[in-house]
Amino acid sequence: MPYIFIITDPGLFVNNRGQLDYNPEKAQAAIEKAGFFGCGKCFPLRQKQMLQSGLGAETKADIERYASYVVPHVLPETKKRLAELEAEMVARVNWEKEQAGED
Repeated sequence: MPYIFIITDPGLFVNNRGQLDYNPEKAQAAIEKAGFFGCGKCFPLRQKQMLQSGLGAETKADIERYASYVVPHVLPETKKRLAELEAEMVARVNWEKEQAGED
């Protein structure tokens, strides 16, 4: 079974009024930082394995291959709910178009 890693989103925060707010710059910085290198546990293990193998530095192909191992995990119930919300949005947009056409 693959491991599931949770990366918090530092772009989300509670503002002075006690409401959820979003900072896209902080979110983008976190994405860039967590990109290929992933967690602080995996990277040192890969570095150690590289040094022990005697193969030297990782090639670009190796980096891309390892990067493809880590993908976002979406729970099945989340996928189902997203599909339901999308269907609701399509119905809402069609309804609004019908209402606009009747005016």
